[in-house]
Amino acid sequence: MTSMSSMPCAVANVFAVLKQALAETSEKRGSLPIMPRFRGIVHNLRKNGNMRMLWERYRQDFGYAREISFDDALNTALQIMEQAGIGVTP
Repeated sequence: MTSMSSMPCAVANVFAVLKQALAETSEKRGSLPIMPRFRGIVHNLRKNGNMRMLWERYRQDFGYAREISFDDALNTALQIMEQAGIGVTP
């Protein structure tokens, strides 16, 4: 995975803004303490049959998500969190 320091400036800035937005939103919702555990949370979601079923229903209801598998959605979420540096200590 590419580190933020080797990304083009505009892309790195997007992830910096995303990290700040995630931090502020999770602080407001009281979920900031669990952010460093996102990898384990995603792992548990991946094994959760009810969440898979909900995703399948979502795919049926919204055309833009029809081609996106549950695993692809989780993998993308992991990549975004990692690129934004969530749960990573400097």
